[in-house]
Amino acid sequence: MLRLLRLILGAGCVALPLLVAPQIASARPFWWDDQPESYHYRRRNRNHHRGNERRYRRNSSRNHFQLGVTAIYTAPLQDTDINIWGPGIGVRAGYTSSDGMYMGILGDMHLGESKWGRGAEYSVQGFFLGGQFGYDIRLGRRGSLRPSVAGGVHIVNSSIDWGRDTESETFDDLFFRPGVNLVWTSKGMYLGPELHFNIIMGEEETITSFMLAFTMGASL
Repeated sequence: MLRLLRLILGAGCVALPLLVAPQIASARPFWWDDQPESYHYRRRNRNHHRGNERRYRRNSSRNHFQLGVTAIYTAPLQDTDINIWGPGIGVRAGYTSSDGMYMGILGDMHLGESKWGRGAEYSVQGFFLGGQFGYDIRLGRRGSLRPSVAGGVHIVNSSIDWGRDTESETFDDLFFRPGVNLVWTSKGMYLGPELHFNIIMGEEETITSFMLAFTMGASL
């Protein structure tokens, strides 16, 4: 009797792996064919949707940190003897949340302008330092339109070179900058043009200017 039990137990140990191995090696589980067709359709559709969502998040500006370099040209809207701004370069750093809210910081440095007069050279340069808030409106899978408002400190550095002696002066005022950006994002990079309107609130008068810019950088 004991010998018979050992024989049955040995046969079972040999047969069980032979029956289970094909199921494990199969691409589909053993219960796959017992499921209704609607189950397979939902499963395939869910996986396809998840893949599209991952690709969309990678190519969208939302849920990303952005760090970029900006080429700038700023011109005054009033008649002035000298342009404080002109061409320049800037940096942008910010984050766009999942609901489209953008928060960032900016810094712009302009080359300004130099002029000769009364035996001296006059030079001025303008700088902007501040924060920026906006909202990304989706334009397709990769594009966004970002209306924004920025504000901070506007710094002017002026100098007079008399040849043997140089006089310099620095003063600052608050600025307010509404504008709009067009952002195109793809594979970890973003780029796009910007259009802004600067309002500089000086002690004696308010100065206005417009800014054209183009930004390119990394979307992390």
